[in-house]
Amino acid sequence: MNIRTLAPTLLLGLVLFPLSPADTALARTDDPCPRDGPEAVTDASAQFVCALAADLRGEHEAAAYWYRKAAEQGDAAAQFELGVMYANGRGVPQDYRQAVSWYRKAAEQGNALAQLNLGVMYANGRGVPQDDRQAVHWFRKAAEQGNARAQYNLGVMYFKGEGVPPDDRQAVYWYRKAAEQGMAEAELNLGVMYFNGKGVPQDYRQAVPWFRKAAEQGDAAAQFNLGVMYANGEGVPQDYVRAHMWLNLAAANSADRAVRERAVKARNLVARNLGADQLARAQAMARDWRPKAEPGTPSRPPQPAEDRPLVVEAQRLLTALGYAPGPIDGIAGRRTRAAVRAFQAANGLPADGRITDPLLERMRQRLVSR
Repeated sequence: MNIRTLAPTLLLGLVLFPLSPADTALARTDDPCPRDGPEAVTDASAQFVCALAADLRGEHEAAAYWYRKAAEQGDAAAQFELGVMYANGRGVPQDYRQAVSWYRKAAEQGNALAQLNLGVMYANGRGVPQDDRQAVHWFRKAAEQGNARAQYNLGVMYFKGEGVPPDDRQAVYWYRKAAEQGMAEAELNLGVMYFNGKGVPQDYRQAVPWFRKAAEQGDAAAQFNLGVMYANGEGVPQDYVRAHMWLNLAAANSADRAVRERAVKARNLVARNLGADQLARAQAMARDWRPKAEPGTPSRPPQPAEDRPLVVEAQRLLTALGYAPGPIDGIAGRRTRAAVRAFQAANGLPADGRITDPLLERMRQRLVSR
């Protein structure tokens, strides 16, 4: 049996971490953020808090007003958020040029998310002439600060030779940086590089664990590739039951019609090698499978894993409440955990560092009651 794996994928998407839907319980009859008069909010940090609270309530026009006020005073986080609002037409008319303008202001102050998004705008030619060299410049800025998506995008640019000379070793270097932070797309591509011997010696045994890491997070292309490895006995002992399970999952999970069709075809081919009992076991394994988040990297003790949007909102809320969770990147590292524990301790909660929906609700309540 000889089923080939997928090629590396390109993902250059705007970073917009969605906030939770507005909670009507957060509404207030008084105005905690007056715009005029002696009580008007004029401090940039306070204006950012007003913007974040309005965003959480679904009052996007008010959020844009307060982000702009803070942004005009040079607040980099507000400049980034205002850029996101213009890029997505939330609270303001969609305007890519305005998005670029505000991303640039924040990026020049070192905001990694703004640097990433400015690179995306250059890569896609939105609000600026398309320019791969500028895209690489800004991706590198963010990547060097540890932003996983920028590291991944920089790897893609090196792999494709866009804005830089093609360099498989550099592609592997940046894919690995992002993969070690648990980014499924980077794990997939790093596995493909090992499979094809691009930038590293060909090594099926090294390809398999990277495919597995991405597959276990629900990446359909990685599930397909892992199924292929089991079917062909490449990097793992040949196992048609596991091959069928992973190919079945790929067929069920892929939004890409071409991938889905290839997975179905490969799964049906594998099924010819299974007895009735084996087929039933493979199908049961697929039904019982659940995705799992990537555990903490070896550089820090294992921590409870949360969905990235949950972590992003916690980081935003903690920042607005005056704690110091570090960059708003969706990664629950030591600084974020410490900030969570500090908030929990200050509010009479068990200081376990876990980020949960009830904890976010408590943070929202604290924010709008200030």
